[in-house]
Amino acid sequence: MGKDAIQILKERAEAAAHVEDQVAIATVALSLFVRGKQLYGLRLGEVEGAGRLRQLSNVPGAPPWMIGAVQHRGSILTLLDLAPFWGTELKGLADLPTFIVVTDGRAQIGVLVEELLGVHEVDAAIHPYRGDERVGISEIAHWGQQPVLVLSAARLLQDGRLRAS
Repeated sequence: MGKDAIQILKERAEAAAHVEDQVAIATVALSLFVRGKQLYGLRLGEVEGAGRLRQLSNVPGAPPWMIGAVQHRGSILTLLDLAPFWGTELKGLADLPTFIVVTDGRAQIGVLVEELLGVHEVDAAIHPYRGDERVGISEIAHWGQQPVLVLSAARLLQDGRLRAS
């Protein structure tokens, strides 16, 4: 193989590597879940785990959005239902068999979900959320053609209603 052929192959390899780098940068990994037919996402660093809803303990005098508490990994975890937290319709617990544990590194809360979809790559072109006021939603991403409301654990956990709970 001549010197020119080797140079051409090197240039092609460098160009291909550059395209792969651009593809890797064009997406962001989010943990996706469904609640009320809406797709939500959390950045991976804000997810501490997930669980099935079992042995729920009621919290006397709790607001309607605080569904109760469960034991999770040796700790007591308060469970939040986003719909009534945002002042929308309350659904039955039978519809919400799973929870995802949201953390900001200092505090954590369980958020009830209908379905966990796992970790998926979404379009990196994430835009600020400008819809109805919903504590915790910070951005909108897209997974294919579907919009994803991105929750911010820090914004959610800073809400005064959660600190008083």
